[in-house]
Amino acid sequence: MDLEGGLLYHRYPTEGFVLTGGEVGLRGRYAMARLSPRLAGSFAEISTGLAFQGYSFFGPASEDALHQQLLFTFGYGVYLGRGGPLRGEALLYYDHRKDDYPGGVKAGAGVPGYFGLRGRVLLSERWGVPAAVQAGAAYVARLSAVYTIGGEP
Repeated sequence: MDLEGGLLYHRYPTEGFVLTGGEVGLRGRYAMARLSPRLAGSFAEISTGLAFQGYSFFGPASEDALHQQLLFTFGYGVYLGRGGPLRGEALLYYDHRKDDYPGGVKAGAGVPGYFGLRGRVLLSERWGVPAAVQAGAAYVARLSAVYTIGGEP
């Protein structure tokens, strides 16, 4: 279990407003081998939390300037590699957020969140390559490099 928190500050001078906020959540991972030995090497992940955001306009104040959002994510993943030089994990998940870059899927009654696939492969003891693809109202892809201080987390 991990306790997560974050703060947000975005200034949009051309559009005339500032977005500030904070969020707190709890994330947990369950090794599926505890449920059945046949599921060894896989895991389920879930997180829940709450986010608050406020909009401050440079002009007249608005009564509807504070918003809150229930945060909820769940997914199923697998560990990649069993020792050796290449190891990592892959996770297929659903995120109920609608204010991230992919936005919410525009389908059916209401607006659900978005779906994603993220993975990470460690190429050495300290260097790795994470990648993610998300699909909602928009498609977002990310590829980067990571350096772990102290080795694999």
